[in-house]
Amino acid sequence: MAQQKAAFIKVPTEQTDGFQSMPTEPSNRLPDTDLRTEICTETDALKIAEAFYICFPAEWWAQKEPIELRPAEHLRHALLAKRLLPAFKYAHIVFVKAVLVATGETIGVAGWSLPSNPDVHNLFRRSAVEHYGWQTLLGWSDAEVEEMWAHVAPDWNSEIEKDDDRRREVMDGKPHWYLAPLLVWPEYQGRGVGSRLMRWAIEKADATVPATPMYLEFLGMTCVLQGYK
Repeated sequence: MAQQKAAFIKVPTEQTDGFQSMPTEPSNRLPDTDLRTEICTETDALKIAEAFYICFPAEWWAQKEPIELRPAEHLRHALLAKRLLPAFKYAHIVFVKAVLVATGETIGVAGWSLPSNPDVHNLFRRSAVEHYGWQTLLGWSDAEVEEMWAHVAPDWNSEIEKDDDRRREVMDGKPHWYLAPLLVWPEYQGRGVGSRLMRWAIEKADATVPATPMYLEFLGMTCVLQGYK
């Protein structure tokens, strides 16, 4: 019998201002029967926003949303949720959640840009509002758009724009899966939840002939994978 491979979890690192991967031992994983995956809807937007603030360290947020610019905590969550809303109306982006079967509790979320997406333009960039026509779609006023971004540092957008430029160059127009974000609630990290959310897309990528590539970003590097079985 082939040896079972460990999945990967994210742990914070000072060197990368983010996360790197460490293996999850198979014995620590939640059984597949304990989890189900579901497509998220607009009603999940606030829960996803809250997960960002829970899963990313305070030091990271201090750079992206400087303390002196922040509104009250509940408003920060609400404004990020509002920025996420258009993604649920866009056919080429899907958010998937991992749900505990016993309680119905959401414990992980993955956002996938689908191979059908004609654009390399990350939904988290401020420019996505104009690029995708989301202000018109949602009926937002100029003041509403400004409020959503008033507390966000400029490098939030500039760093994501650089990532988009690199992805556009590497993929060179090839359809691909793109993951952003992958969030697992802290008390369930290291239990195989992230790998379950990854598997949702991997199975679909493998089902095409040839297999559809997946573009991943980590440790300041990029990785393009194709064929996972």
